[in-house]
Amino acid sequence: MDWSHELCSAEERLLWSRMSVFAGGVDLAAAEDVCSGSGLGAEAVLELMAALVDKSILTREPGPAGTTRYRLLATVREYGRSLLADDERAQLRRRHRDHYLALAEQGAREWFGPDQLAWRARISAEHDNLRAALEFCATQPGQVQEGLRLAGGLWFYWTACGLIAEGRQWLDRLLALDTSPTAPRATALWVCSWLASHQGDLERGRATAEGCSAVAEHLKDAGLAAFGLHLRGVDAMAEGHLEEASSLTTRAWSYHRTRPKITSPMVMSLVQSGLVACLRGETDRATAYAQECLQLTAKAGELWTRSWGLVVRGLASWMRGDADDAVVHLRTSIGIKSRFNDLFGLGMAAEVLAWSHVSRGEHARAARLFGVLDRLWQLVGVPLMGAQQLLEYRSRAEERARAALGDSAFGKAVAETANLSILEGLAAAVREKPQPSVAARKPRQGPLTRREFQVAEAIAQGLSNKEIAARLVISQRTAEAHVEHILTKLDFGSRTQVAAWIAGLPEAAT
Repeated sequence: MDWSHELCSAEERLLWSRMSVFAGGVDLAAAEDVCSGSGLGAEAVLELMAALVDKSILTREPGPAGTTRYRLLATVREYGRSLLADDERAQLRRRHRDHYLALAEQGAREWFGPDQLAWRARISAEHDNLRAALEFCATQPGQVQEGLRLAGGLWFYWTACGLIAEGRQWLDRLLALDTSPTAPRATALWVCSWLASHQGDLERGRATAEGCSAVAEHLKDAGLAAFGLHLRGVDAMAEGHLEEASSLTTRAWSYHRTRPKITSPMVMSLVQSGLVACLRGETDRATAYAQECLQLTAKAGELWTRSWGLVVRGLASWMRGDADDAVVHLRTSIGIKSRFNDLFGLGMAAEVLAWSHVSRGEHARAARLFGVLDRLWQLVGVPLMGAQQLLEYRSRAEERARAALGDSAFGKAVAETANLSILEGLAAAVREKPQPSVAARKPRQGPLTRREFQVAEAIAQGLSNKEIAARLVISQRTAEAHVEHILTKLDFGSRTQVAAWIAGLPEAAT
């Protein structure tokens, strides 16, 4: 290692030592931001990194969306770290933390929009660096408030991308280290409440939601107070206090909807109002809440919160006895949530889908879903937040499916997905069986209906949803729904992939 170090120029040695602050891979923007200054210009970083790659000090690897990332092997990183003085190492770790704090807060601001999947990929690529930044905040004096900002700002990563348990651990740890009544603490409290409720830890969820409300009152911050109301409503719903839950969540949304910039957690108070309305038997009201969510998310080009609107719509349909309508919305929701790895959301959507299959007499389909759900909930916490009313729905549906199939056939259906991953098992459980006669008549359409194929062709021609609606003489909302179904059925994440699929199809028979 000493020999390799001697082969490097002074600037290359300097960059090597400073790059040791990163955990895992790093992109160029982070390296320029964190490592430049004090004898190293940002404009020189790229050329120096290339030189270190040539000397096998750095390795180059592909990153999300065609980007390039760089990595130091563990022993090379440790050597570089040993070259740093204590004060320089501490300064670099603060700059490292500040860079990833800014990235997390940018992701939170931009989450309610069309780039969610790109943000999921970008933040996931920085998982090791985010952990390092959080560890710095948790272990260095005077850094806890910044750690609360970072852990709270990553709400979208913890909740939407399957990191509920890890997010909860960081938040619990940081909240215990500094109890000052600050805005970062209030945010961290409602995020912690959200995660705890998902896990079924309703006592912790209630305590942190109430803590958020108390800090918000101390700060006289109406926005934070609305989040406190929302999360207190979540726990009230799970505990069966539906009238209280309805009052809390609707009050939260009444405030949030007046804000100049709407975010996903704000709209989730609307979603929660819909779930509560379902459990109270107010299915028309629940459907209205769901439609408002779908309209807001369609306008923003947002997917993840939209998938929750579809869950509410599906649950309301199932509760009013329209299982066919429920299945359509729930399958679409599962297709979206799978792309985020939203484990809790997948559990909720798949549960209601299983109940809907039972209502339609499709008991083997339901049994396959129950098999996947038994494994999925173990990764989250307890099934369905431990909400007694939801658990009773699940119990009755499972009993009906078992009784219809018999214990042996039910067990066999459950076992069909046992050797698949959670996402593979869900995909197998919800996949429609092809109709040979239709497939024979329409080989180019694949799994798409005739109308969906027309929409896919219009996408390939570069038409917007509004232009597609005008061409096919349908509403823009219907066009948006067709696009969503196409992406789900083809397991694609973008319109570009749809266009490429169309281009690769064989010519139609004449």
